[in-house]
Amino acid sequence: MSSRVRVLCPRCKVDMDYISETVKSNSGIKQLFRYYRCPACSYRLLDEKLSVNVNGESLIIVFSMGSKRLLVIENL
Repeated sequence: MSSRVRVLCPRCKVDMDYISETVKSNSGIKQLFRYYRCPACSYRLLDEKLSVNVNGESLIIVFSMGSKRLLVIENL
C-alpha cells in the first residue's frame, strides 16, 4: 500500500502546489523561498526560507522553517 501527502489551502481547501523561488538583492543577499501556493486563489504558505549573505570575509546563513500546514495522507 502506498501513501500520498497533500497540503490543502486553508482558505478554499484545494490541493496546493509546492514552489521553490530564488531571489538575489542588490546588496548581495541571496534568498531561497520554498512555499505552497494555491492554484485557485493564489494563497501562499511559506515552508522554508534560506538567506545567504557574503559580507567581506564573513558568511551569514539564516534558515527558517515552519508553517501552518493542513496535511492529508491518502492510502492509494
